[in-house]
Amino acid sequence: MEETMTLIRMSWRKASGLCAAISLMAGPALAQDTANCPPAQGALPDGYDWSDVEDALDNSSFLRGALIIYHKGDVAYWGGFGGWSGDDTCAEMLSHNFNVASLSKTMTAAIALSETGDTTTGFSLDDLVKEHITDATTLNSSEYDDGISPPEQGEPAYDHMTIGHLMSMTTGHDPIQAFPLNPLSCINNTAPLLGSDFETCGEAMIARAIEADADPNNDPDYVFKPGDAFSYGPMAWQILGLASLNAHNLSYTEDVTFTELVEHYLTGPDACNLPNTVIMPEDNEWPAGGFETDLFDGGVFAQALLSGQCNGKTLLTPSSLNDMRITQAPLTSSPEDIEVVSTPAKKLDLDYARGLWVYEPEDTGLSKLYLGVGAFGAIAFFSPDRDWAAYIHLNDQLLTGYVDATELIILDGGLGELIDAQADANP
Repeated sequence: MEETMTLIRMSWRKASGLCAAISLMAGPALAQDTANCPPAQGALPDGYDWSDVEDALDNSSFLRGALIIYHKGDVAYWGGFGGWSGDDTCAEMLSHNFNVASLSKTMTAAIALSETGDTTTGFSLDDLVKEHITDATTLNSSEYDDGISPPEQGEPAYDHMTIGHLMSMTTGHDPIQAFPLNPLSCINNTAPLLGSDFETCGEAMIARAIEADADPNNDPDYVFKPGDAFSYGPMAWQILGLASLNAHNLSYTEDVTFTELVEHYLTGPDACNLPNTVIMPEDNEWPAGGFETDLFDGGVFAQALLSGQCNGKTLLTPSSLNDMRITQAPLTSSPEDIEVVSTPAKKLDLDYARGLWVYEPEDTGLSKLYLGVGAFGAIAFFSPDRDWAAYIHLNDQLLTGYVDATELIILDGGLGELIDAQADANP
């Protein structure tokens, strides 16, 4: 049965690859900037043996993809596999630029955390959402049980919901699908009839229902208290994007768009300089899933998640790096401490921090890993223990690509363990 399902998945991937190829033929490819091209493969540091890594990639279920690895701040490996195995020049690899799905959440988290290090904005994880979106409590008057009994009283959720809750997806919001899976959703939707501009969509997500608290002793009208329930989905990120934008514009007396905010903190030449990384769609940017990038920009971003540095600039201060990595939703390590409204990681032994999944291996000799994961398999992952970062550039058009890609990294003999071995061999 397992072999049959593998064949079915691979057949679907071949079909989806054909669809992707057809879509690429529909319009001219955009010219790509070579700013982040690494040294040629023949000029990479000596002393590493990546043959086991390449075997793992070639033996994976993916038909095509690419991987870049940084160790001690420098590129130690890059290359394609499968259908991209012959793409060994920068120009060839740059032609593979595509949407990275929920890796966008990690990018949006990095932008917001970079803003917390901006003394001009004073933006903080402890800020209430309503401080930056002032009509939040008007848009959503849901209440949670204050825990005082008797008498039982309700507290407005948005009087207590913070920026940190948004970034850890512990708001308890009722999950919602983005467009086109949900044609009526404003998220990722540019239909004028829906009023799908960035501000309107963010406020619409605030108005979305918060799940009723599962505690049977509670009044059924009460919702989850912020911080008590993990709810994976795009709602919190749309709200976070709007709150981050409002905080910046108020502090700088500006009227920039979210695209311009992304350029200011992450992609622009005065930030990480990721010239081939953009967020879509225009005018109604999608912080949870709208980023597009290539292998080399993705590698720079992965290394920045590890070190906080990129392009000679600070993306994340040491304090922000720490804030990003602290587990907020212990889905595996302490599941009794968190309610789950929705999660895509039921079969994966992962906790959630802020914009990052956290993997703690049972073998204490292996690295604790942090991962930003996209549905199609694009993953930035890194080990602070051994000072390496990597980005695997995958565009599996099935929504299960993230499971296969994550397992390729975290399972016994996976990429995490293999990269650890090379880091240990080159201290």
